[in-house]
This record gives sequence, structure tokens and C-alpha cells, in this order.
Amino acid sequence: MRRLSILILSLELSLMLTAQHYIGFGANIQFPRHIDNISSTSAKMGIGGGAEMMYAFRYRYFLLNAGLGFDAGKTRLTLDDETLQADMVDTRGLRFTYNGYLNRRTDAATSINVVIPLRVGFEAENFYMLAGVDYAVRVGGSTLQKAKLMTEGDYNGRYYSVLTDMPNHGYHDYEDESTSGNVSFKADLKLVAELGLTMELKAANRRLKPILRIGAFVGYGVLNVLDNSADKPLTELDLKQYMHVRMNHVYSTAAAAGKRVNNLTFGLKVTYLIPVGGRKVPAHPSYWISPSERRKCLCYMPAGNNYTPLACY
Repeated sequence: MRRLSILILSLELSLMLTAQHYIGFGANIQFPRHIDNISSTSAKMGIGGGAEMMYAFRYRYFLLNAGLGFDAGKTRLTLDDETLQADMVDTRGLRFTYNGYLNRRTDAATSINVVIPLRVGFEAENFYMLAGVDYAVRVGGSTLQKAKLMTEGDYNGRYYSVLTDMPNHGYHDYEDESTSGNVSFKADLKLVAELGLTMELKAANRRLKPILRIGAFVGYGVLNVLDNSADKPLTELDLKQYMHVRMNHVYSTAAAAGKRVNNLTFGLKVTYLIPVGGRKVPAHPSYWISPSERRKCLCYMPAGNNYTPLACY
């Protein structure tokens, strides 16, 4: 029992002597994209960034980080070409088929998230590696759908050909169309891995020095973030101004019902860690310690008429 007590005391003393605490700030640039199982879409790499404030713990080679931050990013999807049709009657009472052709469509979504990160890992020489999770909750955002639209009127053989490129009659060649909107995403849980280089920065008269980390990371969301409650049509003809259409983001439409959407993110990150409680180095040589400082030491050993501290707080 006595040996066990001594062992526990030794471990506690070792932890007190070598554990280091930091507060830190991090910033990143990231390249997010969606992974879905909707056949008509193709995901493109987006761009975004984020920042966080963290607490960091280091004990020998072991690292632990926890914090609170936010990120904002824009993702893009390209969609297959689409044909729209509507049976209409013109001002003379003649029936015709109104055709709309959409191509080069992209659906972009901007998201702002509050993020709670948690990491554990190790540090060796000037290299570090962290792994953990990010819990992200979307608190804002918007969407923008863009496409090229061509319109024509088909009078089912009444005229020599279909009517097109006649803006005064509501028919035009390919022109830009855009619609803004919103889409709902659920909270996500990402598995994250981060690795990179770490270096101590110069700090005058401090035993513990600030640390700078520069690394790369990848994160994969394990949850389906798609809110399947929406059932809007993918594209709607504006029958009042039938030269135009209204486009809804594909994730907010019936085309996404029962589907999955996961998040994938790559990025680069810079972290600055400031030591907490790192005392200034005394002006005397390292082997000398004053009586007042001696009382603040956990243990010390005699060195002639002076004392060499093993650890001070």
C-alpha cells in the first residue's frame, strides 16, 4: 500500500512538473464539398474559412485541444440539363406548347456554422498529429441557383417552325437566369484528422514559450445533414412572366427525398498557443535561487551554499 501511495504521488508530481497549459487561437482556410446519392448532381469543390478559440493541454508527447469556433463556406453543385413544358393559350386564343431549356445550371449554398472541436494526439520533435470530432450547427446561410435558359413556342405545326429568339413574344435564346433562396441542413458530426509542423517562438524571460502550429486537416461528416421535409419542385415556370423560371436548390426539392448528403472538407490551419502560468526566468544564474523563491518550489536540491530548483510554480 505504501509503494502504491508513493507511485501515485510520483505520478502526480511528474504531471505537475511537466504538464503545460495553453490558450490558443486558430484560423483556417477550407475547401468543402457535399457527397450525395442524387443522380442528377455533381459536387464541386467550394471555399470557406473559419476561426476558433481553444484550450490546449500538453503532457510530454500527449496533446489535447478543446474549444469553440465558427466557420463559413460555400459549396457548389452542377445539375443535368432540364426541359420544361407548359400548355398555354396566346392572346388570340390559340393553344401552344411553351418549352424552356435549362443548361449549365449550378446550385450554390452558403453556410455559417458554430463549431465545437475536440482533439487528442501527440507531438514528436517538430511534428504533431491530432484526431477528434467537430460538432457543427448551422446558424445561417443562403442559396443561389444559376443557369442558362432558352425559350420557344411550339404551335404544333401551325407555323413553319417553332417560334424562338422573339423577345417581344416571350421567346429568347440562352440567357442568364438566377434565383436566390435557402435550404435547411441538420447538425453534423465530423471525424477530423490534422497533422503538421510545430515550433516554439522566441519569448523574452519565459520558461514556457508560445507555440505556432501550421498544418493540414481533413474532415468527414458521418451524419446525413439533409432535411428531407422539403418537397418543392426543382424548377418552376413563371407563367406571369413566362420568359423566366424560378429554381429551387436541389436539396430543398422532392428530388432529394430519401437521399443522403454528407460533408467532406479539406483545409489548411494555423494555430497560435500562449502558455498559461509560465514564470519568468530569474536574472541570476540557473543554479541560484533566492530564499523567497525557494519557498515557492515543489522540491530542490542543495548546490553548495545555494539551491538548484527542480520545479517551481
